[in-house]
Amino acid sequence: MIVETIQATVFKGGGRRFFTKKAAYHSAARAKIKTRCTCYAGSSYPDDPGETCDYHEDMNRYMEILNRLAYIYKRVDEDATGEKV
Repeated sequence: MIVETIQATVFKGGGRRFFTKKAAYHSAARAKIKTRCTCYAGSSYPDDPGETCDYHEDMNRYMEILNRLAYIYKRVDEDATGEKV
C-alpha cells in the first residue's frame, strides 16, 4: 500500500489541528487577537485604501503580544494539567 493510515497525537488550537503544542498555542493566541482586530480592508475604489488596527500597525508589537499570549496559554495549560509542557 502506498498510503497508509496511522494514528497520531494532534493538538487543537484556534480552530485547527497541529502536531506540536507550541503551534497550537500560537494559533489560539492569533485567533484571540483576531477577535479584537478592527482592521478594515477597504473597497475596490482607489480612494478607499482601508485602515490598519492598533494590533497590526506595528509588527514588532504584534509579535510581542502574540508570543506573550501564547506563553500565558502554555502556563495556564501547565497549571490545569499539572504537567510541564
